[in-house]
Parts: sequence; C-alpha cells; structure tokens
Amino acid sequence: MPAPVAYAVFDCETTGTTLGRDEIVSLAVVRVKADGAEIARFATLVRPSRPIPAEATAVHGIDDAGVASAPPFVEISRELVELLDCAVFVAHNASFDLGMLEHAFARAGIDYRPAGVACTSTRSDCASRSPKTIAWSRSASGTTFSLRMRTKR
Repeated sequence: MPAPVAYAVFDCETTGTTLGRDEIVSLAVVRVKADGAEIARFATLVRPSRPIPAEATAVHGIDDAGVASAPPFVEISRELVELLDCAVFVAHNASFDLGMLEHAFARAGIDYRPAGVACTSTRSDCASRSPKTIAWSRSASGTTFSLRMRTKR
C-alpha cells in the first residue's frame, strides 16, 4: 500500500449526535503533507436547517444567534471537498465526525469518500469505519506525530 500523500485533520461541532437528523454547526480542517507540513486550513461556523438544541449549545457554546449569518453547509461544500480530496481523514472520534460529514455532503449532492481514515481516539469502535485504519501517536511535546497503516481484519 503506498504511503498517503496528505492528511486532512478535521473537527466539527453539531446540533446533536444522531446521524441523518443532526447537522454540523462548525468545522475546521487542516491539510498537511505526509511529512506534517501544513498545506492549507479552513474553519467556519455553519448555519444548520434546524435550531440548535440547548443541550448541544451547553456542550460547544454555539447557539442559533452565533450561526445566524453563517453559510449553510451546501455553500461551503465544494471548497471543503477540494481540501479533503485524496487525503486521509483524521479526527478524534473519526466514526462520528466522518459520519456527520458524509451525511452533510450527501445532502449537498456530493459523494465524499476519504482516501483512508485515522482516528486519534483510543475507543475500539473508532476503526470500524474503514478497512484501511491508521494508528496515530504524538510525541510528549505534541509537536510531532507519526501515522502507520494497518489493515483491519
């Protein structure tokens, strides 16, 4: 298996935790080369089609007023998919973040499929999203990282 060309490190906040119902209200992605050098970054609030529940606001601090002038996901979807294109998707709870992102792209008419998936969480279900799973580790200083591919059986 060839080494990945780039990684897209992603994080999002949502209106809740139910795929297909809840939506992204903020997102950020940093694209890095395989050697860790930053290529690009993108961050934005996103206006969902439904109100943000108080329970979600209590978790991330984003409320309806905060996203009132933000673009809906469909307006940022093309720019975002270009940033993610051909990169390994990296997130702390990758199964959740990728699921929310795939649903958001589907609603925008885009079929997004990452080149691979890397999860920084130690949860055992994190690797269940892709047969090409990547293990992630950081140095004690948090300034360097390494990724190694392993095939899920």
